[in-house]
Amino acid sequence: MQTLRLDQNRRPDPHQSKPRKDFRHGTLVQSLFQRVAPRVPAGLRQQLVWQRRMIEPLARIVAQPVYRGRYRTPPAADLAAIGLTPLVLAETLTKPVTFVDTSHFRDSGDTPQDHGFVNEREQHFVERICRLYNEDLGRSGSKPVTVSVLAFYRAQAQQLSRRLRRLDLPHLQWEVIDVIDRIQGQQSDLVIISFTRAHTGRIGPGYGQWLQDIRRLNVAFTRARRALVFVGHGPTLSALGAHSADAEPSPARIFYENLFSLVDQDDDFMRVRRL
Repeated sequence: MQTLRLDQNRRPDPHQSKPRKDFRHGTLVQSLFQRVAPRVPAGLRQQLVWQRRMIEPLARIVAQPVYRGRYRTPPAADLAAIGLTPLVLAETLTKPVTFVDTSHFRDSGDTPQDHGFVNEREQHFVERICRLYNEDLGRSGSKPVTVSVLAFYRAQAQQLSRRLRRLDLPHLQWEVIDVIDRIQGQQSDLVIISFTRAHTGRIGPGYGQWLQDIRRLNVAFTRARRALVFVGHGPTLSALGAHSADAEPSPARIFYENLFSLVDQDDDFMRVRRL
């Protein structure tokens, strides 16, 4: 007898079925999986609770805001037995989760391009991060690691792909350098995320809709196995999903509040402004 294991927080797979409505305009999206799952008898359904695909600090990012605590991780020794250990550098990126905050740079802003946005300061940091990992792995004699670089906007992803693939980084094995939707179901040892958007003025509830999609956030932050570096404009990200005092916080607001609480208080997370 087959049991259907459920993770309904995944992004809809565009190859499974046609969305009912266009999600780009904030309307309903349902994958084939989401439509079929409720019709399966309860005895054949089982909610996914234990995860064995990433180190525990990475799981903390989504455990509460996405899975409401129903996302557990085995002991570190059990994960190490299957090759899941923190990937950290000796001198710079010394924690498994790093936020690179671009807000102290005058050129941190984004630029509209091709119905999307690009951010050259973030591209510079992503390249620098890749070079640091490559150099450290080379010095230590470690095996190459798999790497995915994700962006929320296609124009940014395309520029990153051109910029990174021309580099000589023999200790990094590229898996995906693309928009977040293209990595559904895949994982890499190291994942680098470029948020792209940066704004110094007041941020309204409709700003950066891609960055407020909780399923897209969940996919982006659960693709790494051993290390995650995300690059963005701190004040912009911290303001996303803001709500009035008498309104319930949005899923995006809950996600970002949890994320930056970890960045600023958790020993396995760090914030850097220069590399």
